[in-house]
Amino acid sequence: MVCSCEMLPYVQQLFDTRFGIGGTWEVRECVRCGLEQLSPAPTAARVKELYERYYNFGGESDTPYTRLREWFFSSSLHSLWTFLDGDISFYTRKGQGRLLDIGCNEGRGLRIYARNGYDVEGLELNENAAVVARTGGFVVHTDMLETFAPAALFDVAVLSNVLEHSLDPAKMLRNVYRVLKPGGQVWISCPNSRSWLRFCFGRRWINWHVPFHIITSPVVRWCRC
Repeated sequence: MVCSCEMLPYVQQLFDTRFGIGGTWEVRECVRCGLEQLSPAPTAARVKELYERYYNFGGESDTPYTRLREWFFSSSLHSLWTFLDGDISFYTRKGQGRLLDIGCNEGRGLRIYARNGYDVEGLELNENAAVVARTGGFVVHTDMLETFAPAALFDVAVLSNVLEHSLDPAKMLRNVYRVLKPGGQVWISCPNSRSWLRFCFGRRWINWHVPFHIITSPVVRWCRC
């Protein structure tokens, strides 16, 4: 819960559509701000167990899939896709300054942000993924965000499809603020709970992504701490 208002049942009998995890889940909606939250929310220990068992990057590189993915992100097809779907990973933004990619995984975004002019660093808890990202010459930290103490503050922090995984999004945002320069920017993308795809697919919408997505918010509203 973010704004401390009442949460009412919104949708039930949700199931994992990606990894085959057994069980069903419920999502509740805040009566005030519309934010939706998995209920009951998993404990931090359970989250750690789920990520270690199902979600870890395994070190794959130079496979047909990774080569196709790299080609796509530098192609005109990607430009068309961002025009139609929106630049949810901020890959078309050009600029300067220090940029921190939070949850950078194996460094795909780091390469793109660096090409776009930024001085980039990453934050990634998965050591396997961090090792791969570092092979590209990038500085990648494996600290928890709340304990991360950068040598210099950042101009931009990126939370691309990250905030919805947080057990405490308000705390995450406060820690992002802590590592930014005065006037710095945070770029946030999250699944849109008002999207036409969710309307079409209902309980089979891919971005329910239970039990990994803890919160979902309409793009035009956000809870205030």
